[in-house]
Amino acid sequence: MCLIRAVSFECQKKLIEERIKDTPEESQNCFQPGDFVLHQRNPDYPLPTKLSSPYKGPCEVIQQCKNDVECRHLVVGNVTWLHVTRLKLIVGNREDAYKVALLDADQFVILKFIIGEEIPPSVPTCSSLLNLPTEILSCFHSRWI
Repeated sequence: MCLIRAVSFECQKKLIEERIKDTPEESQNCFQPGDFVLHQRNPDYPLPTKLSSPYKGPCEVIQQCKNDVECRHLVVGNVTWLHVTRLKLIVGNREDAYKVALLDADQFVILKFIIGEEIPPSVPTCSSLLNLPTEILSCFHSRWI
């Protein structure tokens, strides 16, 4: 049994050396914790919309284990394991990456609220104290739809 294990080990060692001779370990993609990466969407499925980017993210690298990288989305915060071949490194700072992540997660900044007097008189107004989600939805529905 020991002889079989030794022969198997040597065969596996030769196979590993043969496979990494084209791309030595030093030149492989290695991501460091804190790097920002884009994740390629699955090419087997169509994009969500016609103008969608083929990449999602950016995500922050937590750790790399062999060819798998643990990443955290900057806005949503979900943690996923992604394969190295489907990642693209982003060069930039955290603020820029966060702004791009806001767009990816469909998060928008509200710049202005329309308050009372600025609303045209033909549009019905809602009470200022809305407690229930159904009241908020009915108010939204009566104003804009």
